[in-house]
Amino acid sequence: MPTIAQGQLLTTGGEIRVRAYKGPDELVLKPNKRYHCTMPSGTAVPDPLMSIFYGKDMGTYTDWMDNASSVSTNTGIDSLELIATDSAAHNYIMDIPVMGWINCDYFNSINSQPHTNITFSSTVDDLTNVVEFLYFPGIHSVMQVYNNVSGNIPIGIHVKALCFAQNSSNTMSYYLEDITSVASGQSVTVVMTNISDSALITAMNGL
Repeated sequence: MPTIAQGQLLTTGGEIRVRAYKGPDELVLKPNKRYHCTMPSGTAVPDPLMSIFYGKDMGTYTDWMDNASSVSTNTGIDSLELIATDSAAHNYIMDIPVMGWINCDYFNSINSQPHTNITFSSTVDDLTNVVEFLYFPGIHSVMQVYNNVSGNIPIGIHVKALCFAQNSSNTMSYYLEDITSVASGQSVTVVMTNISDSALITAMNGL
């Protein structure tokens, strides 16, 4: 899931999706109920700035909200959430009062820098059905690009542009570009190259 909340970049420590069903019906938690979650931080020292964000279905995409009451009408639900760090085990410890998408993250201060947009174009490939992402390795954040124009990007940030698609013959293709410092009016000129599924996964793991 992209880690953009109300148009702003989040630094993320990880995402989960928790769902439960009875037959075809998706269930929700009763009032005053919550579940416990331990999430590995992936770092030597868990980030004390982390908080809990909740995925809200906006119809065509999922946005991230920083309080449980944004996605639930249960009275007093915000007071039920809890997040703490376990430095010895390198974990985030959370009590979560809603089902669905859960993100351990926070608004990054880099959002206050001057912004620009990154545009994607190609003179050799039709980008209509190409999936486009921007990955921000320095702050551990991901943005999906729609209609070949990104959301707001802080100028000067390091970003990796990744595109991939599958044709009617089930052949994968991709494009990867490392942008060391985003400039005002930054653009990405895409030239897709065929790649195997396993090689694409390897490339994504290497981001």
